[in-house]
Amino acid sequence: MDVMSINHNEPMRFGHLYDRKPWGEDFFFHFHNDYEFLFFIGGNASFAIENRVYSLKKNDLLVIRPTQSHKLCILSTVPYERYVFNFKKNNLNADEISFLESANPVYHIGKTSIIKNLFENLANAYSVYDKEDFEKLKQTSLHSMILDMKYLPKSNEFVVEMSLIGKMVEYIDEHLEEPITAQVLADAFFLSRSSVDREFQTELNISCKQYINKKKIMCAQSLIMRGVPVAKTAEILAYDNYTTFYRQYKAVFGVYPLHDRLGNKKK
Repeated sequence: MDVMSINHNEPMRFGHLYDRKPWGEDFFFHFHNDYEFLFFIGGNASFAIENRVYSLKKNDLLVIRPTQSHKLCILSTVPYERYVFNFKKNNLNADEISFLESANPVYHIGKTSIIKNLFENLANAYSVYDKEDFEKLKQTSLHSMILDMKYLPKSNEFVVEMSLIGKMVEYIDEHLEEPITAQVLADAFFLSRSSVDREFQTELNISCKQYINKKKIMCAQSLIMRGVPVAKTAEILAYDNYTTFYRQYKAVFGVYPLHDRLGNKKK
């Protein structure tokens, strides 16, 4: 497997992966507070975003929004290759954020688009540019990609997968501002609590409680970065104990919420 190294502390992360023998690897649903562009170069794979699955075709561009659950599904031993570009909201202007919030999850990159060239330029510059210039190139490339996406035709070739885990994840997203628990999900879907926990552990490799906590905390960071006071954020997300909120925030991000609040004010 050839992998371009990625520094996960960077606000924008670009990577290239080529896996000669991808078959047999386990991929689990995961989510994060970044936007992600995944440009599919080749292989036999599909990609799940929430409760939708897309059969990948060469030159497909996937758009994954913050906190959306997603995973790669390798279907055979055909070599798999892709570029991936992660970035945060503070790398974007208001118009770009508005566009991405309503963007299609999948676009097919045709010959008239510049997006493929932008990804290839980033890959070529990675080992040539110094760190400062590469950061500038990433930022410029990001703006150009989003501008070009506005003129791309949307793809509707999704196969809707109404799996149980997809329905439960969707339910959680719709009830983040409530005191949701595994028992609440069990009651809503007529299951035992142990069945709910088993479903999350099997499909997402995480407990139901951990998933809910992480989703809430990622939502909390987004609110705080938009200027919502920390105490108000905890209240919105149905935390009745500030100590629990602070502890969970620190566990996910490594800093307390006031750190992100103050850091955002300085920008």
